[in-house]
Amino acid sequence: MRAAGLHDVHTLEYSETTAGGTDGCLLHRVLNRQAEPLLLSVGATPDELARYRELMTDPSFSAWFYQFLCTSGTR
Repeated sequence: MRAAGLHDVHTLEYSETTAGGTDGCLLHRVLNRQAEPLLLSVGATPDELARYRELMTDPSFSAWFYQFLCTSGTR
């Protein structure tokens, strides 16, 4: 952004955990299912993927949700 002529460049980072069964973990679960062929091709096992999906529905489990970065600057 500085190379584009902006100054006062600042980045805000936000991250949080999400509990099993909530929207965040259910999104992890869906994305894991969509990536299953790729994950299997790089060595994940069907049992590992099943366990991961099980954890994403367990309310006693929590996982980091996706990190959000927002960068702004002025001209």
